[in-house]
Amino acid sequence: MKTIQRPNRSRIIRNPEGVRDPLELKDTFDCFQVVSVSRQGAFLDWGFEENLFVPADQQHARMERGEFYVVYISSELTGGRMTGTSFVDRWLYEECAPDIQPGDEVDLLVCARTDLGFKAIVNNTCLGLLYKNEVFRTLSYGERLKGFLRTIRPDGKADLALARQGYDDVGGLAGRIMAHLQASGGSSQLNDKTPAEEIYRLFAVSKNKFKMALGHLYKRRLVVIENNGVRLVSQGNSGRKAPGGRA
Repeated sequence: MKTIQRPNRSRIIRNPEGVRDPLELKDTFDCFQVVSVSRQGAFLDWGFEENLFVPADQQHARMERGEFYVVYISSELTGGRMTGTSFVDRWLYEECAPDIQPGDEVDLLVCARTDLGFKAIVNNTCLGLLYKNEVFRTLSYGERLKGFLRTIRPDGKADLALARQGYDDVGGLAGRIMAHLQASGGSSQLNDKTPAEEIYRLFAVSKNKFKMALGHLYKRRLVVIENNGVRLVSQGNSGRKAPGGRA
């Protein structure tokens, strides 16, 4: 099961290229590191000479030096001065924007982990959910990445995917196969010759979908398909042919 790890500096873009004026970041969400704290509030490094101030009463939880926080940047909190707040939910729409349709590519900012998966801010407007059983790589808190709007639920909330619709189901199943292999010590007797009933019992999908997902992992050189099953590719052995199988 993938979790949110501590922020990866290489995945957090502070002061994106071309942004010269802090006002250009007004009314946006981002993730910054706290460089100092006081009774009045915290100061976050957002790539400009003057740090971004987050007042104490605008902190969802007391901020600590050295930690990263997703914040909303506004000039409406302290009478015109650009400041931040970690109460990001207050500044997001409850429903997905009408101009975003299922299948559209969207910009995501990972901001929380839930029992179901990972919350991400979508196009700087609303929250969406990446389901944990469809994410098979580690996500970083505050990470920016591209994703896709999978569906809009009846309540207007957004379900997201990391792969384009039509392919994301294969990607999610591939993640479950990887998890199954890891839990089985790196190998399994499952392969493209396994009876459909056994595949359905384990993954609740058709044999055809299982073969597509297995092929996806094989093409990415994450697994070796052998006559008696499938195994994870060991680091350093990617691309080597296994006796009696494919690699």
